[in-house]
Amino acid sequence: MDYIVDIFIGLPLLFLAYKGAINGIVKEILNIVGLVLAVYVTFSYMDVASKYVAALFEDGTQSFIPFLAGALLFIIVLSVVSLVAYWTREWLNAVKLGSLNRFLGSLFGILKGAIFMSVIFLLLAGFQIPREELRKQSALYPYIIQAAPNSYNTITAIYPGAEDFTETIRNTLKNYNPVDKLPVINP
Repeated sequence: MDYIVDIFIGLPLLFLAYKGAINGIVKEILNIVGLVLAVYVTFSYMDVASKYVAALFEDGTQSFIPFLAGALLFIIVLSVVSLVAYWTREWLNAVKLGSLNRFLGSLFGILKGAIFMSVIFLLLAGFQIPREELRKQSALYPYIIQAAPNSYNTITAIYPGAEDFTETIRNTLKNYNPVDKLPVINP
């Protein structure tokens, strides 16, 4: 089972390449724009959302709170964008681009899958999933894990004044360090 992470990454990517070929590039472009927007909103507003999520728990200093808030933001944004994509696809249903539409849709399906898998792996990293030895054995993991941060940094290059991915995550997580919340350390 040396390649379990690669199988976990590869199968969804193959499926999304097939689905992208079926959907075509028009729908896939709308989906990828939505996914990049979801990544940006998730990591930009994870700290703000964490405060609201923390209010739902007795001990609002739990280290998983920013990851839960991020997952909720990601799901909400993807749902809204999915609705917009559906309505736009229905409007564009008359446009037929043939083989080129399907081929380019397949490539976009792979890109979308890479970003989605990257977000999943980044959020699971807070729970140490997958284990370090599995990450090191994987041929695909080092490339896939960078897809969401790269898409986030692409947005920040366009959007003036936005922090880069690493700085945003560092600022969010420093507020939820469980060691800093121990009464012995911080009386």
